[in-house]
Amino acid sequence: QLAEKESKKRIKPVRIKKLFVLAALLVEDYQNLRNIATGDKSSDFMDNADGVDFKVVDGAWRGAEAYHFLMLAQRQLYEGHFVEAVMTSLSLKAYEDIIPIEEIYCLIALASINAKIFGT
Repeated sequence: QLAEKESKKRIKPVRIKKLFVLAALLVEDYQNLRNIATGDKSSDFMDNADGVDFKVVDGAWRGAEAYHFLMLAQRQLYEGHFVEAVMTSLSLKAYEDIIPIEEIYCLIALASINAKIFGT
């Protein structure tokens, strides 16, 4: 929740990524401790029949992944690797629920113009 609130404030992407990673690690630690306490030898994420535990862990890692790709696309753009920046920024479309849509499509447009790829 904290990472999602911070992402709406449009602060530094590296900070948001770190918050998502921290949240995911905390959820995984909780899962491991719960399995140790109950003596469960099954998979850490398959102990809940409705899949809620897996969705929580996956969601936290998904946020970290989204901001990783955002920062990667920005770095590629600033280093002059325009075609790679287009490809990476296009993959950000899958994360429209995490990263603001305007930010994604502005990055796609900027990378596409620099790469002279106008059919994206």
